[in-house]
Amino acid sequence: MERRVLSELADRLRRELGAKEVWLYGSAARGELEDGSDIDLLVVLGRADWDTEKRVIDCCVAAERQIRRIVSTACFSEEDLTRTPLRASPFLRYARQEAIPL
Repeated sequence: MERRVLSELADRLRRELGAKEVWLYGSAARGELEDGSDIDLLVVLGRADWDTEKRVIDCCVAAERQIRRIVSTACFSEEDLTRTPLRASPFLRYARQEAIPL
């Protein structure tokens, strides 16, 4: 059920916010979810500003209710991933290693 709900969330983020990519990473991607684990999503947007990030969080609320887990999001713009020093950050390298596209 969780994977279906997360796929629906990714579709909604693409449809409503123009998300370019949505990646599952962390314990859920590794198959190591435990009671109390959150779901980690990395969302790539055309533009990642505060208003858009708030809308991403709003979209996650329904999914959180369905799967009874917190959905933690990290939002980046396409530019962040290609043209800024963030692209080489340890966090992004780590997340990309285990990421599962949704």
